[in-house]
Amino acid sequence: MKLEENIVSQFMICKSKYNLEKYGRKLIGLRNKNIDLCHLVLEKYYPDVETCDVWIIENIHNLCNEVLDYEKFIVSELYQVLNNVYDLCEWIIMWYGGEYDDLEEIYSKEDFIDYVKCCVEVPCCEMYVRVCIK
Repeated sequence: MKLEENIVSQFMICKSKYNLEKYGRKLIGLRNKNIDLCHLVLEKYYPDVETCDVWIIENIHNLCNEVLDYEKFIVSELYQVLNNVYDLCEWIIMWYGGEYDDLEEIYSKEDFIDYVKCCVEVPCCEMYVRVCIK
């Protein structure tokens, strides 16, 4: 697949049988400039996934930018979304940019939340993580 130039990929891909419309949209039927990148990531990490259970949460960048007081991270909307989505998913992949080849693997909710909190505390706020839940 040929990727479009100037791809903005600041979002999460996750697998859930639950309805996550409150947080994002299903991959099936999604039409945006990141769709090819999403498929490449799925081919690499979960090639046999049923795409009907794959969700894209695109507003992660905005949620990270809204965390202005890192001491209050736990009451931020970002924390609430991550905390809730974690409990509803089988796995989560989150990254910025096109660099999805070497994602850090995380196996617990606490480590996931800590990882994101540390990332948003850094001015460039880049995250490259695969969360293995179930």
